[in-house]
This record gives sequence, structure tokens and C-alpha cells, in this order.
Amino acid sequence: MMIRLILFLIFFVLSFSAQAGDSIGEIEEVGDSISYERLLSEIEQLLSEIEAYERGENLTFWDNLTLETQKMWDNPNVDFLYIPIKRTNSPFDLGPINSIISGNKLEGLRLRVGGMTTAHLNKHWFVNGFAAYGFRDEKWKYRTELTYSFTPKKEHPLEFPIHSLRVLYEYDINKLGQRYLYANQDDVILSIKRSNDERTTYLRKAEMAYKQEFHSGFSYDISVRNTTEYATRLVHFQQKKSDESVIFLENYTMSEAEVKLRYAPNEKFLQTRNNRFSTNLDSPIFTLSHSIGQKGFLGADYTRNFTEIGFRKHFWISNFGYADVILKAGKVWDKVPFPLLIIPNANLSYIIQPETYTLMNAMEFLNDQYASWDVTHHFNGYMFSRTPLLKKLKWREVVSFRGLYGGLSDKNNPDISSGLFLFPERSYQMTHIPYMELGVGLENILKILRVDYVWRLTYRDHPNIDRQGVRIRLQATF
Repeated sequence: MMIRLILFLIFFVLSFSAQAGDSIGEIEEVGDSISYERLLSEIEQLLSEIEAYERGENLTFWDNLTLETQKMWDNPNVDFLYIPIKRTNSPFDLGPINSIISGNKLEGLRLRVGGMTTAHLNKHWFVNGFAAYGFRDEKWKYRTELTYSFTPKKEHPLEFPIHSLRVLYEYDINKLGQRYLYANQDDVILSIKRSNDERTTYLRKAEMAYKQEFHSGFSYDISVRNTTEYATRLVHFQQKKSDESVIFLENYTMSEAEVKLRYAPNEKFLQTRNNRFSTNLDSPIFTLSHSIGQKGFLGADYTRNFTEIGFRKHFWISNFGYADVILKAGKVWDKVPFPLLIIPNANLSYIIQPETYTLMNAMEFLNDQYASWDVTHHFNGYMFSRTPLLKKLKWREVVSFRGLYGGLSDKNNPDISSGLFLFPERSYQMTHIPYMELGVGLENILKILRVDYVWRLTYRDHPNIDRQGVRIRLQATF
């Protein structure tokens, strides 16, 4: 029974900590809602097959795994984070359950209830949303999203290929400098922080987006949005005037149009309701986006153009394993206040999260141009498998090196240019030295755990920072 409980916890945590390429996302099937007893039995059998394969006794294991992965890829359905209201063919699912209760410094205790319709109600129209209440700020937050899929779906609107029109309206908190790619910002596990979560505003957003995907791997996304961001007791909008006086603003409004292009030839992935996890990154993934906002259009207070490019790929290095490389660069071309600058993605939790900086504080750096790298090398046990006493543990070595080189032009520096918001305390302009982190770790510990020890290499003189630390993630690796 203990094994079953551990396995359930593994796959529950995987729902927010999975990383593309080396982790398994949420297991999904079409048809009846998942039986946990049956699922756990299948997981145990899977682990037994893995061990048999490693002993050379099950050479067809990977063929079977490929087939089952294809089935999951083609047939997204139920995951651990949603509860169907009917045992079979549920028209509406409640969730995600990992966001029912959470907390942060602005809201205090936060309670949330939400859900989404499925294709069993309508194969083209989908609705999802939530309502949440913070007991410290005594404010309601909410989100309503309506999606029309031009192609009928089996279960959910994110099934490949997407061809949809989506509109949403929401009012919620905005954690500046914290954007997790595979987790909700109110995930209960992420409420456990290594430092105070003090960079939070309120954000009201209305958006309409059109997206289409093609079997060639190319996709595009065109969106128009209007946002109003509100100052809070934690983040003030203090505008510096030309006469050096300072006025406090309650909010500002921005309207933008954005185009995103993505090309991922031969991509395969595991599909969940809200995310996709690439399973083969041997082929490159290219991304390009540009957003444009014009002052006065739909009440916009500023003109803003932002361009960003990205590249990702696995590089195999003979018997030394493989390196997962992510490169990105971007630039804000206009004069804008600090919430509209480029804020590096800080990870304040103790959980390893992809494309975040483990030891950086939220809003520690503000830039209007940047270039970043994130390199993680998986040695697949190259050294440990050659050490007699350690070989039986089947641990695998992993080394990560990530960094960001950024800059701030004079026009966006409030110490030089008027009309901007003053930077919050402990927010800095980067010098010619990039921010860098180095991590070494072990994965495949008990087949489920990865542990990293991370060092901050630069800007170590900043106050109230972590210079090193241990981070963990539950993941199933092969």
C-alpha cells in the first residue's frame, strides 16, 4: 500500500514539475474516468518492465513504451488535477485541485474553485474559468474563457492540431518576475517560498486570440489584448516628472497586438489538458514573437514594441549523454515603465522549474534587452555506472549552467529619463557582467527523484539573496 501511495504522490507532483524531454507528464486515457487502483497497478508493472529491460530481459520494452506514448499523445483526457462530475463522458470537470488552496503575501489565504467543460458537452465550444478569494486583501478574483474550436475535439480544446478562436476576461494577481511554464501561479506547492513574495500587483485583462497548428510542425498565434495593472501596498507606481517631482499612480493601461510563430519539425509530445511536454527534442524548436502597442489605441498609456526569439534542441555527445540547450533573446524598443520591461523569470520555490533562475529574486533585474542560455547536460550515469559500489544505485549525473546577459538603455532608466516609474527597492540595472548559475545534481534516485545543488556565480553582493541552495524535483526518467 505504501508503494501505491508513493506512486500516486509522484504523479501528482509531476503535474506541476514535469520538464519537457526528460519527465513524464500526466497520464491520460480516453473513455471512463481513471481508476487509481488500475493506474497504480499499471505504473508498478511499468517499473518492473524498466528493470527487466535494464537487465536485458525485455528487449521489446521500448517498442511497447513508444506505442503507449503514441496512444496518450493521440488521446488526451483525464488527469489527476481535475475531478469529473460524471464517471463516464463527463461534460464538466472540476479543478485544478492543486490550486484550491494557496497563499501569498498580498492575498493571505487564497481559496479557489473552478472547472472546464469537455467535448462531451459540445465538441466545438469550450468554457473554463475560476473564482478565487483572498482573505487578507478581501478581494474576489476571477477568470472566464470561451474557446471555439474549428475542428471537433474528442475531449479538450488543446488536442492537436489546434485551430481555435479564444476570448477571455480575468481579474487576478500578477506576480512580477515569476512565470512558471508548467504550473499555475497559485499552485499550493509553490506557495512554499525561499524568500518573501513581495512583487505582486493586480491585473485586469481582456484578450482575443486565434491559433492554428499544422502537421508540418508550424503554428501561429495572433492575439489582441487590453490590460490594466493596479498598484498595491507591495508595489507602487511612482512616476518621476520632468521637474523631478514624483506622483503616485493607481494604475496604467496597455493595449497590444501580438504575433507568435513556432516551428517544431517532427515534434512528438505528451498531451495534458493545459500543457504539452515534448518527448523528442532531437529536432530543433524555433520561436519568434513580436507585440506592438500604440499609445491612445484602446486607452493605451504607452507605445511598446517587444521582439523575442528562441531556440531549443537536444545535442547528443557520444557516450557522454546529451545536452538540452535553450537560447533566447529579446528587446523592448520603446520607452516604457518598469512593469513593461523585460523581467527575468525567477523561481522562488524549492522545486526545479524549467526556464527559471533558481537563486534570483523576483524583479531583481530590469532590462530592455537580453540574451539568455539554459544548458542542462544529462550524463545518463556515465561516471557512476563505472564505479562498482555506485553502479547498483543507477543514479545519473546532471549538470546545469544558465545565465542572462541584459542591458537597460538610458531612455528606460528612471535616474536619467523622466516620465518613468521609479524602480522598486532591490531592483537593479545589470552591468556588463551576466547573471550566472551553476548546478550539479543526481537524478533517477529511487527512479523518481532529482536533487540539484546550485551556486550563484555573479552579483553575489546583492542584499537578501541566496548564494547557493538545494532544489528537488520528482520525475520519472528512463
